[in-house]
Amino acid sequence: MIIFILIALICVGGALFTTSQATMGVGLVCLACLFGIFARLMQADEQDKNIQKTLKVMNENINILISNLNKSYTREKEIS
Repeated sequence: MIIFILIALICVGGALFTTSQATMGVGLVCLACLFGIFARLMQADEQDKNIQKTLKVMNENINILISNLNKSYTREKEIS
């Protein structure tokens, strides 16, 4: 992803030098869209990290629950 961001920034740099005054408005709109895309990518990355943390905690809790259920089942089986 870093490579794509670098390529996009190089393209923006090249576009700034090649646009005329007539197309500068369109270029600025494109630049605003690019910043919006970058912001959304960063937001999605942060959300993904949070989801991964949550899933890891849930997995650990499920493993503890299964372990406790197995212990309880083993005790019940020994009693009867």
